[in-house]
Amino acid sequence: MAKRGEGRIVDGEWWPSGFRKQNGGYYSIERQTWTHLGREYGRSLAEYYRRRSVTGSKPVFVADLITRFIEDRRRKRRKTHTLRDYEKWGQRVIAAFGHMFCDSLTVDHLRDYADARLDNSGGIRQLRGEIGLIRSSYRWARDRRKWLNVSPADELEEGDLPELPHRTRVPNCWDLETFWCHASRHIQAYIPLKLALSTRQEDLLAIHVDQIGDTHLTLPIQKSRVHRLQLVRITPGLRELLDYALELPRENGWLFERRTGEPYVDLLQDGYVVSEAWSSMWQRSKQAVRRAVGDAFVPFIDADMRAVAARAAYEAGGIERVRAVLAHSDHVTPGRYLRDRLGIEVEPLV
Repeated sequence: MAKRGEGRIVDGEWWPSGFRKQNGGYYSIERQTWTHLGREYGRSLAEYYRRRSVTGSKPVFVADLITRFIEDRRRKRRKTHTLRDYEKWGQRVIAAFGHMFCDSLTVDHLRDYADARLDNSGGIRQLRGEIGLIRSSYRWARDRRKWLNVSPADELEEGDLPELPHRTRVPNCWDLETFWCHASRHIQAYIPLKLALSTRQEDLLAIHVDQIGDTHLTLPIQKSRVHRLQLVRITPGLRELLDYALELPRENGWLFERRTGEPYVDLLQDGYVVSEAWSSMWQRSKQAVRRAVGDAFVPFIDADMRAVAARAAYEAGGIERVRAVLAHSDHVTPGRYLRDRLGIEVEPLV
């Protein structure tokens, strides 16, 4: 635990010295100046430690170590999605262990944390990401900066963390229709476009109405090493889907807009990632379906709809059609996707 005077636990939350909650928001207090950090505990606590991190000095607490590591990755211009994941995982790690001395965190703490997260329906991918962030941070501090001699996550044994299940199920027509019937208006416009375009979630949510022409739709492909554009011919069917989405209210020209006029992606320095607002809306729709039909509905994720489109493309035109529909930039990925995701063995493209 932290030194006496370094902080205290209030309503189950660790509040370091100079960290307070007022009127639903969290603040950093320094020299009697209150600085608003946010309304979410984990993110506010991470921001508190980021502001007080002393560059070059040896980190004392886990929160400072995690903050320094993420800032180092940011300076090294790691990918936008990677940094967003680090920030999300870092908030949870700091909320759980931020007050502890770096050299007092043990593998037993991590095992207990993993058990507690899973008992409270924590996602396996998120848990593995959080433990992975701890592992990377400690290795960086030990091997690169020579600040520490320990790395507790390296002591985890096989079986301490559950493996990610291999995703093989593809939603059927009933799954899609049932979800659509109980979804929000934005998601109702999104689902058929997703199935028609089979583009990645962040690329579809980043469409601006200026990209919709008379004959073609211009889609940015962000995942490629070099950002490129895909021109999609607008068929009568696609035009109908786009017109349906264009009926959504908007102020600033994004095809899918929030009430504030902002897109459902967060625009960062070198790209964009799906915002938490969209993820929350998706979860609310999923909960509405489960309340309506119970366990008959098996939840699916956004990427599963891309698998639906891939299977339809393969049945219509083989692996070459899959490559065109999924906008894969090489000849190896389509075959690997069909094999790993859909269990379809095919000869690779040459």
